[in-house]
Amino acid sequence: MVNYQSSLADRQKSKQQQKYTRKQLERLTTLQLRDICYREKIVKGIANSLDRLAFIETILKFRGANEDYLIKIYNAAAFERLAQLVQKNLGEPLFSKSPIHNPAKLAIYSGLAIEKRDEYKVITSDSLVLESNVLLVDENKKLCAIFYLLPTEVEDSFYLCMEKGMHHALSNQKNYKLLYFGQRESEYLFDVYMENEQDLQIPLDYYETEMPNVIVQSLVETKTTLAIDFGTSNTTVGAYLTDDYLPVVPEHDVLHNHIRLNDINLVTFLNTEGVRDVIVPTVIGIADCENPEELIYEYGYTALRDATYMSGSQINSVFYGLKRWIHSYDEQEEVIDYAGNLTMVQRGEIIRQYLLFLIRQAEQQLKCQIKKLHISSPVKLKQQHLMMFRELLPEYDLEMSDALDEGVAVLYNTIANQIEKNHFEEGIPYQALIIDCGGGTTDLSSCQFEIKDTQLTYQVAIQTTFENGDTNFGGNNLTYRIMQYLKILFVDYYKNGKRTNHLEDILQVMVNDVYRFVDKNGVEALYSSLQTKYEEAEIMLPTMYQQYRHQSYPDYQKIRGNYYTLWRIAEEIKQSFYHKTGVSRVGLNVESGPDLNHYILKNQSFRLALRKNEQLEFVYEIPSLVLNLEEINGVLKGDIYRIIKSFLEAFYIDNSLQAYSIIKMTGQSCRIELFRDAIKEFVAGRSIEFRQKDNDVKDLKLSCLFGAIRYLQDRKTGKIQAKIEHAVPMTPYRIYGLTHHQKEITLIAGNEKLTQTHGHISRHSQVEEMMFYLQSETGEVKSKYCYSNDRDSYEAITYEEINSAYTKHIPQEAVDIILDGEVKFFVYAEESQWGFYVLPISRELGKLYMCKPIFYPFENENWEMNFFDGTY
Repeated sequence: MVNYQSSLADRQKSKQQQKYTRKQLERLTTLQLRDICYREKIVKGIANSLDRLAFIETILKFRGANEDYLIKIYNAAAFERLAQLVQKNLGEPLFSKSPIHNPAKLAIYSGLAIEKRDEYKVITSDSLVLESNVLLVDENKKLCAIFYLLPTEVEDSFYLCMEKGMHHALSNQKNYKLLYFGQRESEYLFDVYMENEQDLQIPLDYYETEMPNVIVQSLVETKTTLAIDFGTSNTTVGAYLTDDYLPVVPEHDVLHNHIRLNDINLVTFLNTEGVRDVIVPTVIGIADCENPEELIYEYGYTALRDATYMSGSQINSVFYGLKRWIHSYDEQEEVIDYAGNLTMVQRGEIIRQYLLFLIRQAEQQLKCQIKKLHISSPVKLKQQHLMMFRELLPEYDLEMSDALDEGVAVLYNTIANQIEKNHFEEGIPYQALIIDCGGGTTDLSSCQFEIKDTQLTYQVAIQTTFENGDTNFGGNNLTYRIMQYLKILFVDYYKNGKRTNHLEDILQVMVNDVYRFVDKNGVEALYSSLQTKYEEAEIMLPTMYQQYRHQSYPDYQKIRGNYYTLWRIAEEIKQSFYHKTGVSRVGLNVESGPDLNHYILKNQSFRLALRKNEQLEFVYEIPSLVLNLEEINGVLKGDIYRIIKSFLEAFYIDNSLQAYSIIKMTGQSCRIELFRDAIKEFVAGRSIEFRQKDNDVKDLKLSCLFGAIRYLQDRKTGKIQAKIEHAVPMTPYRIYGLTHHQKEITLIAGNEKLTQTHGHISRHSQVEEMMFYLQSETGEVKSKYCYSNDRDSYEAITYEEINSAYTKHIPQEAVDIILDGEVKFFVYAEESQWGFYVLPISRELGKLYMCKPIFYPFENENWEMNFFDGTY
């Protein structure tokens, strides 16, 4: 025993490294953190910066505590090496000062991990048993699995966890034991596993407990469909689980309420505060791309956290708004990881990896293999999204013909609620307007529905029409507007040592006059003064990091850090005021005050890079500011009124708003009461479905997911029989081309039904390029499309073949008059595609030739705002 302790002690001493946990470091002052860097000789050039965050991350990198010694990566050779150690050099069992209580039954699922949320708890007050590795062995000391302990929120309590694949086939014996180790022994196990330790002769003492019931189960495929609401900013995932969704339901998970049978189960994700949330950011980052064939990604909250907290020191590629790639998912992106490795990856592969992450999380929670998917999409881009998802996820059975778009899913949830509560009049048609304000886009749909209660089922007839949309307005716009305001206030504070500017000074319009001002002058005029001051603030506090990408890389890192720091604070301010109830005043870096309801940045790491004497220098002083709800309302009021005005003014003018019995607002941003205030300018508030409770913030985001899940389940059980019809939408755009005389020829007329307008324009057949133009309702040319006329791609065709395939779009008389040497470009749209087609037909020596039609989307990312590209 003495030799054993001496061997481990000598080994430990040889390392000469004290270990620290994040929790320990976060309790220390900046100067104490600097002292650790000096003492441990890991200064790495940061000692003079007084950068608290950099200190913590650097210490953890080089002196991270127990969590760095937990075995989490499966390697067959390493597993066997540890198995040999256990067989040959296991020491004597120790008697714990207090009993170790572990679960009596343990279920291991092939292909899944065992996580904190599985709640396999170990209880002991022995101070030697901390976060450490735990081994499962049979009665012959054969190693069967490798676990580790993580602390719970309760003292002397731990979660028993295991990474995916960290087990071998179990023997037929039932006498399994769990072996627990002290910290030194656990680290020794880790080093043996990682081949950092070659000496396998040191006997290991351990604590031993019985594990009478261990089962390994293969993951069984379920017939249940997993529903995904894939959002621009946030995503939700869930499924309805019946009591027979698996042949054998997971008893442990049902017992702990992780799985609720005969109910909707929402998939949860670990957020930055260590709490599980039903909403996950639609964000993905590149953690490691050293091997281009096996990229390692970060997802959701992890990617968001690292983009926010590490953007000033370590830069990696982080992608937001993946839905915006719908028309360009086959393009390549250059990506970089934390180590500076560069490679190229297809956008579609990035989207696929994010979707696979969602599916893996669902399988982990629901303990089943998932093959059937329903992914909701925006109504106007439904077919494009479904085709993309099917292409990116070929191994899954994707709901196609009966897939719901986001607007119908939201409406179906409302209808299902009315039926459930018996709040409907049978046979009476209802009309509804649905305003969906998501993270990046806002859409308006109109619907008419009727409910009939028959002897067999509820029959629901739904007719829906896409009315309007704005691809450049959503919750991110509101966060950005707050960020602009915040940046101006910060610069004011740093210049004057206190706050001297207020909302009226910056906006130069009284808050009560915002609606009248926007009606008279427009929203750009309202924010012109704020925009000017924001650009002036760029001199001292730069955030537009894109322009530095090919200049000074250190400056690029600092300025990118500025942007994400301000964005994070602005988002937290928005969440504080609008996603909580009763918050009217928020303090930034201030002590408690009599009227303050919430605090931001209190005791948090903080730094910004300010320009001083043409150099960017870090400052660590957080401006002390108090913001109230009224001024933030004033900042956002004009933007919200503008979007509601653009949607409802036409209905108001022709007096058709009164026909709608329901105006439903959905999406997280609609939690802001300013939306209802703006709507009341056009219609009485009595018809607005608007919620004011804390939990309803999530309900607004979840209504689309709930609607899709309930639709799938009701269709399965026959409770509701839904007949859904989509009316042909009106196109808000005009497509035109120019003759050789530069005369405009309208090819698709604006404000016409999408399928009822088409046209054509001619050129000589040797033309190499043909330009088409998209014009908005304001007359602005928003996009130009260049069609490359490849003569080698034409194939001979007869008019009968043309007429058979394109009867609606290509009239015979237009084909008959095509001359030899002429190519006629036919332009048309399809009901299911939000865009237009160009189909060229030419005649040579009396014969017709045609090229395959090319599709062009109405909207593309080139004229969509991206708040994460460094240009704002």
